[in-house]
Amino acid sequence: MFLEETGLDVPEKESGAKSKEGRRFYLPNNGESEIIFLTDADKAKSFWEHKPKINGSFKQSFTCLRGVHDPCPLCEYANEHRKFWASFCTIMTVQNISVWSDKDGKEHTNNSKELLVLKKKSRNILAMSAKTLAKHGKGLRGAKFCVQRSGDEFSPGTGDVFTYIEHVDLSTLEDPSELNYAELLAHDPEGVARAVDALNGVEEATKAAETYKVEEAEYSVDDVPF
Repeated sequence: MFLEETGLDVPEKESGAKSKEGRRFYLPNNGESEIIFLTDADKAKSFWEHKPKINGSFKQSFTCLRGVHDPCPLCEYANEHRKFWASFCTIMTVQNISVWSDKDGKEHTNNSKELLVLKKKSRNILAMSAKTLAKHGKGLRGAKFCVQRSGDEFSPGTGDVFTYIEHVDLSTLEDPSELNYAELLAHDPEGVARAVDALNGVEEATKAAETYKVEEAEYSVDDVPF
């Protein structure tokens, strides 16, 4: 069955150990890239992930601690503030072979192995392509796709148009193996704690600013005794 809920077993990151961030496949609005799948549809794994907005950025991601360190601090924050809930994600490995030009017009090929983290919309779109390939006796592994992202600011950063091009011989790649998901997505209680502290700091600063605005609005020059 395509992209079924196959849980990913991940360890806990050692205390004080530096996080290993695998490069994630991402497209800007109206972006386009060519990728080769190194993971087959029935081998894809799933996990729950928080992606809170910290210091104005959504770049940091945290594997949810639910079921490992209950309660998960980020789940508690999400329930209290009604935002940044964990998302169900499917993860695969792709080879990004997109071509780009530098300022001098010289072309370069990315040729980088990246994490493809799919949420509901992209997962459902890719599922249709995978099922079509399956009808012709082909899997996703080794399939080259052109991936595009529409101009909609709410479109998935992993793209919302997947166009099959061809299957390639994986022996031509330097290393067609999948990335080590367990290592890259290890539970990080210390990182989660720091994230929650940062989020709470923003909340306190926002409350203080709102209080100041209210007090300023309530203040009137007519109240000054002169």
